[in-house]
Amino acid sequence: RRALGLRKHSPRHRPTAPLQLVKSYWWWIAGAFVCIGIFALALNDTIYLVTSPPSLGWHVPLRKFYSVLAFALVGIIGRLGSQALSIRNSPLTQVFVVAIFSGLIEIAQRIDGSPEDFDSNLFDIACGALGGVIASALPIRLPGIR
Repeated sequence: RRALGLRKHSPRHRPTAPLQLVKSYWWWIAGAFVCIGIFALALNDTIYLVTSPPSLGWHVPLRKFYSVLAFALVGIIGRLGSQALSIRNSPLTQVFVVAIFSGLIEIAQRIDGSPEDFDSNLFDIACGALGGVIASALPIRLPGIR
């Protein structure tokens, strides 16, 4: 085997079948669209006002709840894309990646002129991380993937 350049693949890094690769790309494309959509919505003041009007006394917790759900969706799609490629990520990696995405949104909002202070930004990133925790805790698996 060694002379032919063949080697056993560890269970962690199995060769990926061509059809499985095509299916996995669809998860990553879906993930890109979801991330772009969430990113755009996070920078849209009109969406903020429509989905959580300031006339509601609890509009800020409502907005944070929305963000946790949105980041959980990002985490779930990322997790399914990783499963489709037979990539095993630890839950901590999942949380970290989603929190980084949340942080990028906070940076874009700051550049866009958001009046939020640094503590509020950190809390929003923590909401993103919570979405990642939820995504990694859900027992979601693609059919046929171990």
